[in-house]
Amino acid sequence: VRLTGGVSMLQSRSQVYSWGLLFLLFIGGSPAAAGGLNLAWNHCLGEGTGARNASFACNTNLGAHPMVGSFVLSEGLSAMSFIEFDVQIASASATLPEWWSLYLGHCRNTTPGFNFTADPNDAVCVDWGEGSTTGTLALNTCQVLPGTSSTCFMIGMGLPFLSQTALDPEVEYFSFNLLINHSKTVGAGSCPGCEVAVSIALSSANFGLGDGVFPILTLSGPASPGSNCITWQGTGALAVGVRWGCPAATPTGRSTWAGVKALYR
Repeated sequence: VRLTGGVSMLQSRSQVYSWGLLFLLFIGGSPAAAGGLNLAWNHCLGEGTGARNASFACNTNLGAHPMVGSFVLSEGLSAMSFIEFDVQIASASATLPEWWSLYLGHCRNTTPGFNFTADPNDAVCVDWGEGSTTGTLALNTCQVLPGTSSTCFMIGMGLPFLSQTALDPEVEYFSFNLLINHSKTVGAGSCPGCEVAVSIALSSANFGLGDGVFPILTLSGPASPGSNCITWQGTGALAVGVRWGCPAATPTGRSTWAGVKALYR
């Protein structure tokens, strides 16, 4: 695993899960709250201007393709302060192309850019942290189907220490921008596989509340059919999750938020 900012994410969620459920009695949240996740290229899905597929000519090392994550709750949370997102990438090829192998020891060993800055022109999507969130990104190889490999991202974001916010139901909340840069696409030292079709799924989100109360809520499906999945270079029956096809994406079961909390102290 490679982390930006030197943050460790190795403590198990199970140690604090039961405390999170107990704490719901005092904060007024609900462990049964449903809702779902959205992912789109360029813009927040609810704005209607985001794309489901990105087609790139693979002819330049400049620029980047931004993917935008958001979520919707069917029931509100009266207090929360951080979220952990899992993003899975799998290709139509037998092995993941080097162009998408973005971790140490591979051709494109460069961390994607990321930020938590909402588009000021958004009329539908609401920035859940109101511009105050900070966080980190981790990425590694993972296996979402036996005999396959993929890249998995963990995006951790939260409010300053001791800060909390309430979330309303049926509101689409902007969460993050993940920027897939075009470096090493052409020329000397370029990495093969940019042209290969890839499926990307925002597979889960875990919501927490300061000092180890984690998770108080987990989302692991789309807000509407297929809304947590985007494609690169076209569509296809791509292996993401326990079945074929992006809408079947499931959480990877990795952990954790223990190290990330240190960012907000």
